[in-house]
Amino acid sequence: MEKIIVNKNDLENNIDIIKKYVKDNKQNSNPRIIGVVKGNGYGLGLVEFSNVLLSKGIDMLAVSKVDEAVKLRDANFVCDILFLSSTCLESEIKDIISNEVIPTIGSIESLKEYELVAKKINQVVNVHIAIETGFSRHGISLENINDFINEYHKCENVKIIGAFSHFISSFDNSSKSVDKQNDLFIKVVNILKENGIDNLILHLCNSSAVLKYPKYYYDAVRIGSAFTGRIQIDNTYGLKRIGYLQSQVSEIKEIKTGDKISYGGIYVAKKDMKIAIVQTGYTSGINLYVRNNTWNFMAVLREIKNILRISKNNAFVKINNVKYDIVSNIRMNNIIIDITNSNVKIGDMVDIDISPMNVDSSVERKYI
Repeated sequence: MEKIIVNKNDLENNIDIIKKYVKDNKQNSNPRIIGVVKGNGYGLGLVEFSNVLLSKGIDMLAVSKVDEAVKLRDANFVCDILFLSSTCLESEIKDIISNEVIPTIGSIESLKEYELVAKKINQVVNVHIAIETGFSRHGISLENINDFINEYHKCENVKIIGAFSHFISSFDNSSKSVDKQNDLFIKVVNILKENGIDNLILHLCNSSAVLKYPKYYYDAVRIGSAFTGRIQIDNTYGLKRIGYLQSQVSEIKEIKTGDKISYGGIYVAKKDMKIAIVQTGYTSGINLYVRNNTWNFMAVLREIKNILRISKNNAFVKINNVKYDIVSNIRMNNIIIDITNSNVKIGDMVDIDISPMNVDSSVERKYI
């Protein structure tokens, strides 16, 4: 039976570290921390992760899918929930409004659709708007901000209460793109103010930016990966990596020198060996990882490093807190472990350090 094991104390300690860091490094504001729980709570379990965040004083959550927001409301979460994605789909907009989730509007088309749905049910909807500063995803650009404002002034049932954008490379050593995006963000915000759209909740920083660029905190910051200790910058903050996959040794077998293992005989034993079979594999996220989606020079190096790590067959697991190598290729539902000269036995727990985000949400998340 596979499980994602989450050390609750370590998670709570990470939250405390981040809260203190924000408090100690804030500039002129006292930013609100928005706990981002997208991707099934970064793989830690949407409801479970959210419960821990709220218990530690994080009073606003953010999701990127409608079903995540609905699941939180169904679990009786009454806190503010921000829906980070912009949508023009009427069915999604109805679910967002009916579940009292704060929408994000990132286009004139989305604004019109929210106004139409809200007017039908005679309800005023408070929204945040996404501002395009370089991500080229959701967002109102500088070029079309005036058209957006003109359309907004026609609305009776949509009220803008916040504005945000998203850094594309806040983990880079250079701050050039971060500074450029911030300048563009503020330029659009100032145009909004000049047109009577002010007193907005502004938020720009994601996890990496929170740790590197406190000058851009504004009224709120969005933190997800930093809570899990899996950040894209050097971890000099004392954050612990949260969550690992746990399975069990289901079979043990003796093989001889020259025996071949797995499809195509890809692995040939160079010695007499004892191997353990563990019922987990690439369908559970092993040999997969979350790319940083940047494809800069460092990202390419990380990609090559991962390929070499697997091809050299020196990926490892821990059994009884001892490292053992994975041998041969990783299959759909099992991996082979070299346990030669060990006392490993059937039923022993196998700990595998992989990103919980790669593990299907059907796998149990166990908080210890």
